[in-house]
Amino acid sequence: VWQASPPRARFLSIASGDMHNCGVLEAGNIVCWGLNNRLQSSPPVADGLVFAAVFVGLLHSCAVTAAESLVMCWGDNSAPRWDSHMQGPVAATISPTIC
Repeated sequence: VWQASPPRARFLSIASGDMHNCGVLEAGNIVCWGLNNRLQSSPPVADGLVFAAVFVGLLHSCAVTAAESLVMCWGDNSAPRWDSHMQGPVAATISPTIC
């Protein structure tokens, strides 16, 4: 599926990749548009799942949940960008670091 334009909505932030984009909406959910051949534009959807930030790569996307600072990634995993044994959205807890 290819959606060339962003949905008409109010965004808190957006991230642009090579051929797809994602944004965090005011409600904290994520929408993506553009190329979706590796499911890089198909973010996880679940009741109560609220995101604080989203980042996109060439064929994958990642986001940070607002409550637990959990990183979730989706899209292509052929050159392991996250856990190479996982398929579909992957989550991992991160600890903030002050530099």
